[in-house]
Parts: sequence; structure tokens; C-alpha cells
Amino acid sequence: MAGLLAVYSKESPIWQHLSYGVRSIQHRGRNGWGIATNGYNVHGTGAFWGSQNVEKMESIMPTCGIATVQRAHDGLTKDEIQPNQVNGLSFALDARIENLRHFVKEFHISYSTVQAASMIIKQSHSKSIQDIVFGLYERIEGFPSIVMQSGRDIYAARNPQGYTTLFKGESMNGDIDVVSTEPFTMNAINTELENYDNEINKVRELNPGELVKLGEGTIGRFDKGNNQFFCGQEATHFMHTCSHVGSTSAYNMRKSIGRGLAKRSSYDADVVIPVNDSSRPAALGYSEKSGIPFEEGIMADRYFDSFVLALEAVVKEKSVIAITDGVRSGNELIRAIEALRRAGTNKVHVATENVYPLPPWACDLSPMRLGRTLEARRRETDETVEEYLKVDGFMSNTPRELADEIGIPLNRLHL
Repeated sequence: MAGLLAVYSKESPIWQHLSYGVRSIQHRGRNGWGIATNGYNVHGTGAFWGSQNVEKMESIMPTCGIATVQRAHDGLTKDEIQPNQVNGLSFALDARIENLRHFVKEFHISYSTVQAASMIIKQSHSKSIQDIVFGLYERIEGFPSIVMQSGRDIYAARNPQGYTTLFKGESMNGDIDVVSTEPFTMNAINTELENYDNEINKVRELNPGELVKLGEGTIGRFDKGNNQFFCGQEATHFMHTCSHVGSTSAYNMRKSIGRGLAKRSSYDADVVIPVNDSSRPAALGYSEKSGIPFEEGIMADRYFDSFVLALEAVVKEKSVIAITDGVRSGNELIRAIEALRRAGTNKVHVATENVYPLPPWACDLSPMRLGRTLEARRRETDETVEEYLKVDGFMSNTPRELADEIGIPLNRLHL
């Protein structure tokens, strides 16, 4: 999964918008980042924090660019970091292609969404960006949105079935356009700007399949029928807690998920604690519904994942319900459980906001590290995960429960 950013200005330097914009979507991926501008292309592994990167952009004074942050459970090599370049274009996608196996066989490439998209774009004989983007959407299945740069021209397209979000904002003086996966980006940029005329407002959510050229507006829409979906993982953890979809905030969705978990739970505990930042509202909702006190029991390095510590004053000799946003890789959760055990916790119950077992395509792409066959991973249950995690209880959502908690029809929920 990734976060996307695109910035265009008619004449003003936009290095501040790019650097603060990338930081605003950093929570969506800390394994790699990349920026492509008119004059400066750079990639890096880990998080984007270095002042050298900002100073370099400031010295070049770009007026347009695209950027991305990426996450990968097994890390990223520099060759896998976007934006990628092909046929004179720079582009970045925010999610995997679901029919990737088809292209692995067709193009004889590694299991890489970026490589597959590059090959499809390379085969396009059109110079029209609309033809290139829509040609890509004709062939792939899944939910990537895309940002693309061609010289001074910047484009952005939201995925045709609306799985993930994409927002567009304009500056007060009409000089600068910004597109981001997160509406929160516009606020983050505005807090750092000294020139109020360059503040980003007029924010709107792009329609599914909508293609925009920054500085001009909508230039086309790819229609895949009425099959519009919403990614459940946006609700549970991908979206920044300050962001929203339509009139519904991520914060309220996560609190609702926590209340739903508490309603179905039979766990008796002394405290409810969040495992990570995005599970904080859910833990609060669980606490409010169950009457079990909410506490901060885990302290983690938010930026470099270098340590996870439990607060003994909160969890020692206590029974704990740990709320987590998901167990797709299990790595962060396992470290939190180990920290709780070291701190002398009597019992650890885990409740996840997300759905488990994982759908087959997700098991295939990023399975929990259980060391079992693909078919065995697809048959995982709450009980087998409880045994693997060595906890006293494990509970998760079903698709219907998650859909009810975030307020969408079940047939529109994508996992």
C-alpha cells in the first residue's frame, strides 16, 4: 500500500508543499519514499525526514512534482520504490494489482505491481495521458489510483471502483493545485506555509475513475459501471485519524468499530490499551462501551520502529485487552505482546478492528508469518491465531460486522 501526492503551480516554487505533503502521508508507509519533479528525482528507503532532501528541493525550486510513500511487510529495494519512469513519464500507484499473476506470466517479470504497470504503459502507442491511464485501467483488476508527471504536466486519477480515496485542493490565489490520498494533507501544508495566498482550500474528493490535469481540471472519467467499493482497511488503519470520507471521519469510524468489538466481547479485563496510533479511537470506543478503563499501555517509536515498551505502571499484574488495527503481518502486534509479557501482564486478550481470516488474495500477497502453506493460511481462524500469538484470547471482525460498524452496505466493502 502507498500514499500519493501531486503538486502543480503555474509559477510559484512548491518545494514546501511537496516536503510537508510527503510528511503528512508518511503514516501510510515508512519503508520507502520517492519524489519526481521538473529537475529533481530522488528515492530513499525508510522514512522521509532528512533535511538534506528538503534543502535540495529548495535549491532547485521546482514548480511541479509527484511523490509517494510506500509500505511493504518485507521491506523494499530501491528498484521497487516509486515513482517509476517509463516512456518519458514518471508515475506512482497507491495499491497492488489483483490480477498480477497474469502479467507475471505474460511479461516474464517478478511479482511486482510497478513492473507490470510499467510494461503495460510501455506497450501503449498513444501519447495521450488519458489513453495511457485508461488503457492501464482496462487491463488491470484491483484498486490503484495513479499520479503521473510528463514534463511540466501533472495528472492524477482515482481508481475506477473507489476502493481508496484521492482528494484535490486549490490555493486561495488559484496558483497551486494539490492532490493527495489524504484530505489531512491540505491542513498539514497550511500549518507550515508563511504565504497565506498559497494556502490550500477548495478541497474535494475525486470521483471514482476521474482523471484530472492539475492546473486545468477534469479531463476524463473511466467508467467501470456501478460497482463502487470502499476499502475496509482505509477505515481501520490506512487513513490518518484526522481524515474523512464524505462526511464521516476516520476517528468516528474507528470508535464505532471499537464499540462493536466490545458489544460482542466476553473478555473480563482491567484495562483496554491501543497497540498503535490508528487503534487509539477503537480502544476508546471499546472502553466507553464496555466500561473497562482506557489506558496507554504501549509506548513505541512512531518513526523508526526501533523499540516497543510496555508501561509497567499500567499493565503489571493486570488483565489487558489490546486493540490493534490489523494482523496482516503480525510483526508489530507480536512485539507489543512480548513487551506486555516482559512487563508482567497477567493476561493478554487481543481484539483486531480488521477482518480475519484474510481473503485469499491477501493471504497470497502478504500473509501472517505462520510458516504454513497458502491453503493453511486461508483456513486460519481466531483460535489458531490465538494459539500462534500465545495470547489468552483473540477476536476479529467479520465482513458484515465491519460493514455495519463503518456504515456501508456489505456488498460495497472491499478487504
